[in-house]
Amino acid sequence: MNPDTELPVLRPDIEVHQGPAAPDGSPTYTVHDPLMRTFDKIGWAEAEVFARLRRPTTLGSLLAALERNTTLRVTGRDVAEFCMEAVKKGLTTQTLTRPPEELLSEYERARIHPLQWLLHHYLYFRVPILRPDAFLTRALPRARLLASRPALGVYALIALAGLAMCLERLDEYFSTFNYFFNFQGLFAFGLCVAAIKAVHEFSHAFTAKSLGLRVPVMGLAFIVMWPVAYCDVTDAWKIADRRKRLAITAAGMIAELAIAGMALTGWALTGTGVLHGVFFVISSSSILSTILVNINPAMRFDGYFLLMDLTGIDNLQPRAFALTRWFARKWLLGVDAPSPDPDIRGRALTLALVYTAYTWLYRLGLYLGIAVLVYHKFTKVLGIFLFCVEIGWFLVAPLWGEARVWLQLRKTTGVNRRNLLLAAVLGVAFLWAALPLPRRISVPAVLVAAKNLAVYAPFPGELQGVAAGRGSRVAKGTAVSSIHSDRLDQDIAVLDLEKRIMEKRRDMYLLDERDKAFLPQQDEEIANIDAKLASLLGQREQSRQIAEIDGVMYAWDENLRNGLPVAHQQLLGRLADLDDFKLHAFVQEDMVGGVALGDRAVFFSDAGGETAAGTIKAVYPVRAETIDYLGLTSQAQGAFPVIKEPRGKLVMLESYYTLEIVLAKQPRGARIGQTGVVWLTTSPRSHLADAGRRLYRTVVRELSF
Repeated sequence: MNPDTELPVLRPDIEVHQGPAAPDGSPTYTVHDPLMRTFDKIGWAEAEVFARLRRPTTLGSLLAALERNTTLRVTGRDVAEFCMEAVKKGLTTQTLTRPPEELLSEYERARIHPLQWLLHHYLYFRVPILRPDAFLTRALPRARLLASRPALGVYALIALAGLAMCLERLDEYFSTFNYFFNFQGLFAFGLCVAAIKAVHEFSHAFTAKSLGLRVPVMGLAFIVMWPVAYCDVTDAWKIADRRKRLAITAAGMIAELAIAGMALTGWALTGTGVLHGVFFVISSSSILSTILVNINPAMRFDGYFLLMDLTGIDNLQPRAFALTRWFARKWLLGVDAPSPDPDIRGRALTLALVYTAYTWLYRLGLYLGIAVLVYHKFTKVLGIFLFCVEIGWFLVAPLWGEARVWLQLRKTTGVNRRNLLLAAVLGVAFLWAALPLPRRISVPAVLVAAKNLAVYAPFPGELQGVAAGRGSRVAKGTAVSSIHSDRLDQDIAVLDLEKRIMEKRRDMYLLDERDKAFLPQQDEEIANIDAKLASLLGQREQSRQIAEIDGVMYAWDENLRNGLPVAHQQLLGRLADLDDFKLHAFVQEDMVGGVALGDRAVFFSDAGGETAAGTIKAVYPVRAETIDYLGLTSQAQGAFPVIKEPRGKLVMLESYYTLEIVLAKQPRGARIGQTGVVWLTTSPRSHLADAGRRLYRTVVRELSF
């Protein structure tokens, strides 16, 4: 380039600040554009060029000054490219003159479709509320007292005392959650979270202000319509000392933990009441928000910026994502391309790859959860639309974009060992998913007695003749108990008397020709009484509960004794043959088609011990709506989500079918209600076909609104 070429002049308001040292020890600088509120990181060479663009100069003069005053050796081409980039970003007083066609093409690429703009602002937008800088300046002296070292020491002592007292009553603390599953409790929880988040953001703001920074705005950010408080402390990029940046970032979490510690102490020192509940809400909401949200580096909250300053890697997320894409293309496709970020290598590169994997997995779970929540909380049409937006924007679009890049790279790299290996792995995975292959599945199961008898009260009455109790052995044909009902005896006596009266009246009708016309009606009434009487006599014959099997009374209501009243169909006890067991297993609806009679099954008990083999004897044709085995349900940390009805029945929330499995050999130490899993080998099935059927059923079901 011509040495006499005039270089652009830097805008007077552009600021260049000393930055923290890079991981290799070299100096860095931060360029602040106060007009656009942007910060760009540059190196030593760029900073020296910037320093000489404050006044008009030529290319030759600048290169001579650099050679004379520094040890840098830069070329005219390097300076020209750097100046061109500065002009493009609007950092100079000159404007860049480019052909209209190029400007029009750039405008078209930057223009956002209205639907895309709407979707972006549905997913994320900010609402500024306060301009707190003047207030922070006035209130800073008082805030310094609250954040002084003696004050922090007092907070720590109180928090440690509260934590120690809470650990002794941990079960009581967690059980307090149950009192807030109502509208008032949720409202109180929301108010406490709002107040704590306000303290959190003001802690960031006051810390930044104490370091001489300006805090222009505070407000609310909406992430998928969920409000999150924010404080603009972007000026922290001006600070070169990473420890001071850490102080700004950690201030909010430290404030929340201090509040949580003092609230724990308040909870431990107060008894049941309103104040006790308030302390619980404050402590639990502070701890949960800090652990689940603020300290999590996968989202761009406090934990993310803490990780950046601790590792010394600025703009960690985009740099880590770019490095992971480069690494995957290199090791999976064999693309021999230079690293997009050569400054990150060794342990820093490993950290970037691990961080990317964690972030992608976390976001996958989070976005799927948000999509399901959106679907269930909105109307059907809007819910389905927003579900598609969530999945398309966060999952399908990034994956499709990367897939397109891989397809383009494949054309340039040709065939090599690594992309052949990748193709082989993908091919095997596809065949495994598509081909109908025998599958081994595990399903929850429970041991039950092959011969089982439930003893119920046939009618309300008074318990008499109790001949059994828990653990007693009962022979077949033996009376377990009997029920006596004075009401039943009275009803039988009344009906018997009415029948005799009716029969006398009928005999009188036979003596008079004029009354014989009433005989059919009289006979009908007698027949009705006979039917009622036969029914009551049949009930009385059932008053004795006879054991229909030999066995042991393994369950009996110990509160029952002679003379106590019992209700109709009240469960008195359960009788079973404890020497003969079978299995009840529960298989999901989409898998029941692959199960057949005679299939082999192996039972593994949760309590350990030997396994038990058997075969499927029956597949119940109707899905199980309720379940009697508490150990298998969510009420006892089991596999089946259930809800408990007022009458005590456990209603299953998902579709399962019951399998009856006959054991070839009775397991040693078996007991009724012993839970475990059964491994089944099903008939050949295709994973892709199963997924297609599930998708089809879901679409048909959800479009039926």
